[in-house]
Amino acid sequence: MEWKSHEMGVSAGCGSARVKAFTLVELLVVIGIIALLIGILLPVLSKAREAANVLVCATHLREIGIACSVYAADNRGKLPIPIGGGAANNLSYSAILMKPVNGYWRQMDFGQGTLAPYLHSPAIGQKMFLCPSDSEPRYASGPPYNADPAMPLTPAPTVARNFSYAFSGNLAGDPAGTKYSGTKTSDIRRPSDKLLIQEVFMPAGANLKAVLYNADGIPSLVLLSRRHGGRICGRACPDV
Repeated sequence: MEWKSHEMGVSAGCGSARVKAFTLVELLVVIGIIALLIGILLPVLSKAREAANVLVCATHLREIGIACSVYAADNRGKLPIPIGGGAANNLSYSAILMKPVNGYWRQMDFGQGTLAPYLHSPAIGQKMFLCPSDSEPRYASGPPYNADPAMPLTPAPTVARNFSYAFSGNLAGDPAGTKYSGTKTSDIRRPSDKLLIQEVFMPAGANLKAVLYNADGIPSLVLLSRRHGGRICGRACPDV
């Protein structure tokens, strides 16, 4: 006796099977739909990832701001002195000391400096000072420092850096002899309008005045970062 299963498309009596397969046209349609969905979703996912990076970046700067506020509370209201760089400036009262790489001072030493004990540990400090949107490899910058956006800072491929942010050099205070005095929070007018620390494009040092200035008669600019879709993250100076 022979019977047929119409649901499975199998003939039980003769033991043969008829399996329905996709045609080439159907496969191409499915592939096209998948490609279309990927094209739609990738920009959305990219924006979502960047939004998450902005949140992480802002959180890092907030943590640094808190560390600076606690430091100021322990030091008669004075903020950490944001000096770092060459041997002459690699001073014991710097917020974070710098160490040389290939003859350049472009590496923060998160285990040394007056702010180091407030960063919990060198590993945490290292993570705290990195923006997740900062490009890899992280090169430092070299001259020319030109104000024209069409002539950005020149990368120095032999100089790696381990930080994405720079303190405002204006907070170093006027030097008393050969030693910087630092800045008291009570001396900062409208602190919410002043940057304590900010993202800088290929920062060349721990302390930078991220503003237009005149160097030897040549207009120069230490460029702020534009890695967040043309925006930057920064942390305002703490209030009294």
